[in-house]
Amino acid sequence: MKKMMFAKKTLLILFLILLMNCDGQTAFAQSRTWVATGSIVTGRYHHTATLLSDGKVLVVGGYSRCSFATGCATLDSAELYNPVTGTWSAAGRLRSARSAHLAVRLPGGKVLVAGGGATPVTAELYDPATGAWTPTGNLNFGRFDAVGMLLPNGKVLVAGGATLNNNGSVSVLNSAELYDPATGVWTLTGNLNIPRLFASATLLTNGKVLLAGGESNLAASNVVRSAELYDLATGAWTLTGSLNAARQTHPAVLLQNGKVLVTSGFVGNTLVTSAELYDPVAGAWSLTGSSGNSRETATLLPNGQVLATGADGGEISTEIYNPATGLWRADANLTTKRNSHTATLLQTGKVLIVGGTADGNNGLGSAELYDVSGLVASATTVSAAGFQAEVAGETIAALFGANLAADTIAATTLPLPTMLGGVTVRVKDSGGTERDASLFFVSPGQINYLVPAGTLGGTALVSVISNGLTLAAGPAQVATVAPGLFSANATGQGLASAVALRVRSGGAQSFEAVSRFDAALNRFVAVPIDLGAETDQVFLLLFGTGLKGRSSPAAVSVTLGGISATVEYAGPQGDFAGLDQVNLRLPRTLAGRGEVNIALLADGKAANVVTVNFR
Repeated sequence: MKKMMFAKKTLLILFLILLMNCDGQTAFAQSRTWVATGSIVTGRYHHTATLLSDGKVLVVGGYSRCSFATGCATLDSAELYNPVTGTWSAAGRLRSARSAHLAVRLPGGKVLVAGGGATPVTAELYDPATGAWTPTGNLNFGRFDAVGMLLPNGKVLVAGGATLNNNGSVSVLNSAELYDPATGVWTLTGNLNIPRLFASATLLTNGKVLLAGGESNLAASNVVRSAELYDLATGAWTLTGSLNAARQTHPAVLLQNGKVLVTSGFVGNTLVTSAELYDPVAGAWSLTGSSGNSRETATLLPNGQVLATGADGGEISTEIYNPATGLWRADANLTTKRNSHTATLLQTGKVLIVGGTADGNNGLGSAELYDVSGLVASATTVSAAGFQAEVAGETIAALFGANLAADTIAATTLPLPTMLGGVTVRVKDSGGTERDASLFFVSPGQINYLVPAGTLGGTALVSVISNGLTLAAGPAQVATVAPGLFSANATGQGLASAVALRVRSGGAQSFEAVSRFDAALNRFVAVPIDLGAETDQVFLLLFGTGLKGRSSPAAVSVTLGGISATVEYAGPQGDFAGLDQVNLRLPRTLAGRGEVNIALLADGKAANVVTVNFR
């Protein structure tokens, strides 16, 4: 029986790959240095810096100076940093001067700037394509020093902060709201369990948002240990494990292993020297190595380590945190001591420090770069179907790492491109031949690519390259055949990504689902296969990758619950690059067996085990 074809949309499930945590650590190849880059037009602090899709950095607002006599001069200017030329240029005037605001890059590339300044209820959009600022919907509550971030659904969450009351007093907020870029409208969502100002906010790998610490009102005695989680699906906040130490104005960063690092902070004027890790699985915090300083920024580097800079009152020293050891070490000094500055990881892997203040009154006009040339992070390649370590030529492979790309971009053309978002994957095989791989999609943490045809067996070197810089690299084990089966829930196990074909006695054919998505459980569940009347022939169509190089069709065998099934076809699916198809004639002795394991061998190599269910 030849391979059986059906609607392409049914196959899209096969390209949903569950993200994996990779804990590989890469040591620094050389000591790092800070080098001055172009000076900003206007010295500033308490500003924002946002990485744009084209690799430039947008710096917005802030204070140019502050004094007890005259107050603070809030800026309405914005500037663009070009990392290629190392120069700054004006980026127009905001419609309202802002400091203590928030800035978030939206999926379409525009930047949302909201709150802060003299009109903290307003918001506006910057369009990099035109350089223009335009107003958008007002917040429900004017707020400054709030936290905000882009959510997986494309909306922006803003929470907490402080607001100026009509009588001139200041209140800490417990409200949160969502901005919809499609409508330009803000809508209230669930309230925090307590008001929070100067808290940290981190988007977790499970899509929830972690808020930790902060102060519940304007008093040092009300700096809190508590933390809470926002669930986008329900719009509700729930308390989670509390910090070991109360803290505010502390940096937080999501590590490659999915945990969250928070360090330093203050309680009133008292420095908190400890650092802690939040484990989303356990919902608990644990102490880790202490930096011993009041760090203001924490930046995840391409190798998975964390760069911490700045300190209250201005600080020239920097430190590196290694999640593998839980320890900090001193690193190269900044060229200028500073605090209230910004730190931005560029697409080149360098870190850009902008502005800040050294004396607490005047904004610095300088900027500097942390030189990470030669630093290559680790990358792990596995089969995109079963997540086995071995792949084969023309296998759909998944590469995992950190900061692999600036955005999530999927291929939209055929043949598949070899570059997406400026990112290329290069495979150097055991014979020394280099080939650029076709790409399915790229994202900051994962790239799915097609192992190039002709890649020799043995250990290959897979490199992720952008702008001529190798961002990550790692070995891939290549074999002639490396069978893997896709699963419905994209985990490499459990329900098979498959479909049943029923052929009735009169020749009529119909395709039947073997799984369905359960919205309540948020996963696929089994639809039992009914073998039907004795005159019906029922076939199971499995989908996988890594089978094309099998020595012959007869070299592929399959059992279901220990019962051998006739393999009618095992080879390329035909419509999708790298996708293989296995057609099985189902024995009637499987009727009533319930859930059974599917075990596939190709040239004696076992695929990952998946399941189906029989009525």
